[in-house]
Amino acid sequence: MATTANRGVRGITTSGAAGGRLRLTPWTLDRQGPESPADHTLFALANGCIGLRGDGNSDGDQAYVNGFYETWPITYPEDAYGLARVGQTIQPAPYPGRFTLRVNGRESGMPDTARTTLDFRTGVVRREATWAGEAATPAVRVESTRLVSLAERGCALLEYAVTVSEAADVEVGHWLLAPRTGVATGPHDPRRSTALGDALRTTWRAAGDTLEMVVRAANSGLGAACVVAHQVETREPPTYCFTRSSGQDPGPREPPTKWLPLPQGEMAGDDPVRRVSAHLAAGERLTVTALVAYATDGPLLDDHTHPATDADLLATARAAIAAVDKHEWSALYQAQARVLADWWAAADVEVDLAQPQDSLQGAIRWHLFQTLQATACAAGRGLPAKGLTGGGYDGHTFWDAEAMVLPVLTYTQPGLARRALSYRHATLPRARERAAELHHAGALFPWRGIDGREASAFFEAGTAQYHINADIAYAVNRYLAATGDMAYLAAEGIDLLAETARFWVDLGFYGDDGAFHLHGVTGPDEYSALVDDNLYTNVMAAANLEAAACWLARLRDHDHTAWAAARDRLDLHDDEPAEWVRAARAVTIVFDEARGLHGQDQRFLHRERWDFEHTPATMYPLLLHFHPLTIYRHQVLKQADLVLALINRPDLFTPEQMRADFDYYDAITTGDSTLSLSPQAIMAARVGHLGLAESYFRQGLGTDLANTHGNTTDGVHVAAAGATWATLVLGFGGFRDYSGWYLDPGLPPGWARLAFSLRLAGSVVGVEITPDDVALTLVSGPPVTLVVRGRPVTAGRT
Repeated sequence: MATTANRGVRGITTSGAAGGRLRLTPWTLDRQGPESPADHTLFALANGCIGLRGDGNSDGDQAYVNGFYETWPITYPEDAYGLARVGQTIQPAPYPGRFTLRVNGRESGMPDTARTTLDFRTGVVRREATWAGEAATPAVRVESTRLVSLAERGCALLEYAVTVSEAADVEVGHWLLAPRTGVATGPHDPRRSTALGDALRTTWRAAGDTLEMVVRAANSGLGAACVVAHQVETREPPTYCFTRSSGQDPGPREPPTKWLPLPQGEMAGDDPVRRVSAHLAAGERLTVTALVAYATDGPLLDDHTHPATDADLLATARAAIAAVDKHEWSALYQAQARVLADWWAAADVEVDLAQPQDSLQGAIRWHLFQTLQATACAAGRGLPAKGLTGGGYDGHTFWDAEAMVLPVLTYTQPGLARRALSYRHATLPRARERAAELHHAGALFPWRGIDGREASAFFEAGTAQYHINADIAYAVNRYLAATGDMAYLAAEGIDLLAETARFWVDLGFYGDDGAFHLHGVTGPDEYSALVDDNLYTNVMAAANLEAAACWLARLRDHDHTAWAAARDRLDLHDDEPAEWVRAARAVTIVFDEARGLHGQDQRFLHRERWDFEHTPATMYPLLLHFHPLTIYRHQVLKQADLVLALINRPDLFTPEQMRADFDYYDAITTGDSTLSLSPQAIMAARVGHLGLAESYFRQGLGTDLANTHGNTTDGVHVAAAGATWATLVLGFGGFRDYSGWYLDPGLPPGWARLAFSLRLAGSVVGVEITPDDVALTLVSGPPVTLVVRGRPVTAGRT
């Protein structure tokens, strides 16, 4: 089949992730040698609340706290009503990851050997570095460990252990670095973070036995605090001193059992450093452990709420330190292992090949691990497109949070899905305001942003992507169908469903043909804009409308009191649900009878086809080399659009239509978006193109691990990580979840086994697929029935 989506793209092969420096095993990612810019992302640790990247020795080292961002006015040379006014950009927080070493008074320099390992079972990055002995220094080995807690949302633990081959004087410095902001370098790339210059004010203090730093954004007024406490282990009592990065040093102090009180009060400039000195005998070890806690007050402040004071932020961070301090700090490792054991029991996907390939299984687990890192502690806050592993896309949350990440949570750890959805409910007041600003009923969620306000200055591919409403509603509907969580429906879900349904009825209109139309919209494919009746938008809006009416009726039947409260809270009128259903059933679905194809919109199939043959590989992605108008007037796709509609609404299309549509649109999809490969792989698998599906799947695995889009350094593509699960389960596993639960799997050639678990209606069902069989096992809960290759099968019963 002709296709352009894999033009020049590398995936995961038997050689590993991205060459000889990196190696994937089933449960680890290993690196030999120094860290590259992309490695800052690959080995970053996060938990949805905080994130740490880098090894402490380069400009790419950063820390991020979810909700700490700066705002800035969006200016337009030619203004218009209703455009986004407030830009939002995530800002780095104080960075605690830098350790420095002196042996016999000499700086350590670059190590002779270095190996770094990220273990997906422990959630820990371990680094071992060695220096060969010289005339004035012994051989030295440093073992460092880093953990961002998946159990304690604001906490991280860092260890730095030094061992010498012969007696030596050793000094370890631990730095708390102020955030580095500045002007971005290189060509313009809208995928990168906006450079705001020196936007932060930094103050720090040495208070008792801790270092404390607060950074505050000048315009948003938001602050982020970092508190660091230390423990030291060595045979002989060490000596301590405190310095600034400028080199001012009050000299050594007598060895206390804990850190000595240091100069009190607020200071600015010069990064604070704590230095520990000890004389080590041959084979002895000096270990410095840092317990780190962060606090911020963003992102969901309304216009009448003042940001927390520095004192309040520091008090919150100190309380987190005190809570961990009640136990051995090492208990964080045990808690981490427990969280990950639960995650892997629920979310792991195993692939056995006829010819075993450790790198494939390792790549799958790396992506699943990134999904957890982006969501574990993100309750009430957004899911940034890069998680907290980088500042790409300004730290904004987009539609792909619901479209690509929520499915894996819904069917493996629904508690995380509910907490992720809480962010949308928290921002619902601002979504209502945005809809009213644009003279619409209901609510309109922002295409991109952090605090609930629209932050896209390019409305053609921003606000016009109204399908964000339907994507959120689809995630709510999927969660409710999988869990039956009526408490969530009554408290939050019905509000999201009803307000988005109201928006669609107000946005659309009934034409002379009697059909319901949605004009002037942009679908997921950003190489088309402001079109009429985008198929994805229309069928997803219909799903939104039907779900709102359905779940409102279910709430009434389940809990009349909760239904009445929702009706009053939302000021629902009796005739609204019927109007929602009417619009859903009348929605326009464009179909070209002559071609036997669905149209992506009313005019798409009438445009000139893009000249792929004469477009060199160096001109991709097209958005960096062609004006939008040039792209808009052609048949060319940045990412799957209509194909995603086929996946989400399989009830509306025949198998023959799905195959014809996929074959046509796949051939004109560039894959310029990292969101494209998973839908293409899923649909290729469903229509029987299993080899092509595997090719897309492996390309998707290489998005970050092989840096195929050239921007891994800006952070993990979290949606691509979550979509890895979707490709395996919804694609090769054949799981469909619209109007019931279905399995119709198909394994690529050379695949011997695919195994995963699904949490459905409170039960856990294990699924094992081989080329000849599909086996269901009831792991827990009451029996569950799925339709397997057209036949109802009840898990747990023979």
